[in-house]
Amino acid sequence: MTPLALLQLDIVKDVIVGDDRHLLHLGAVKNFWETFTHSTCMSEEDYDKLQSLMCKVHLPHERKGGQFGRIIGLWTPTMWGYFCDVVGFVVLKQALSQQFFEVYCMLHWAVAICNLTCNRRLLEYARTLFKMYVADYYRIVGFVPHNVHSLLHVVDEVIEFGPLPDQSTTPFEDELIGLKRKINTIDPKEVVKVTATTLLLREAARRHLNPSHEPITKQGRKVQIRKKFVLRSETVSATDANAWFLAKFKDGNGKEDVEVVKFEKASGKDIWSLVVLGRPLATAATKAFIHPIRIAVPAALNVFQTEDKQALKNLQTYSYSDIVCKLCVVDLPVYTEFVPLVESFAELL
Repeated sequence: MTPLALLQLDIVKDVIVGDDRHLLHLGAVKNFWETFTHSTCMSEEDYDKLQSLMCKVHLPHERKGGQFGRIIGLWTPTMWGYFCDVVGFVVLKQALSQQFFEVYCMLHWAVAICNLTCNRRLLEYARTLFKMYVADYYRIVGFVPHNVHSLLHVVDEVIEFGPLPDQSTTPFEDELIGLKRKINTIDPKEVVKVTATTLLLREAARRHLNPSHEPITKQGRKVQIRKKFVLRSETVSATDANAWFLAKFKDGNGKEDVEVVKFEKASGKDIWSLVVLGRPLATAATKAFIHPIRIAVPAALNVFQTEDKQALKNLQTYSYSDIVCKLCVVDLPVYTEFVPLVESFAELL
């Protein structure tokens, strides 16, 4: 009998399968790519188009860790995570058949809902999407691998243990990569020391411990809104990958809505007196997707689209409370899409 049986836990219910790094990023999402971009599902021309689009994607500050290239085997877990949360929805729409793209959408939106506590009222919707994804996968492929079947348990684990980022092993894996280089396996005392350090790092990650920081730098052209939310003006950066955010505003009738804004500069002594200046899109961005089950969803669960990201309104002023999240920009030949970055929401301070 395994010693684990002596622990005071239900080894079936209390051991999660929904770690996003392994079940989703390196599991179901990578599996989808390998299955549905195969020559039996996608033409060589569409595959080249897909890879070309991927190579032009710039990762934001919060997802440092490589650049998408044509050699898929070199994609890091961070890149697969970004593909899952942001890029996949946008680029697959350009190359997949409508049938296969709709299958991916079920996975994308189910994961998006499970990423945030504020989406808790939509968890049954996410459960339905996961079930639809697994059923369609089986109908198309003819079998269901374990990393697809396990998706059926994700919502129950989110209800029990919290949103997917809270269950992720990514913070620990990232720390271990550096620690492994420092371990002296010849000296047993060194192994014990590093193990103890690992445990401390785990607790720090769990409690979101972070050194205090100056929120505004570079003469106001760079600002750290939250722990994992940095805005940087295009004037001090090679690209606009860190320049866009989603903000609340009131329309002419006094109704609250959201708009896509390009960051220019910020001022203020601290985060609570923060004033952010930005230019909203001249033409309101349209929502790029209609959810398969017609229910009201938060604006932050949508993808926004514009045909001209250069056309902007005059400078507007935003306070900290007006800022909803960071937007990841994905440029396409005819238009641009903006996708919310999950770790930039206020609940994940």
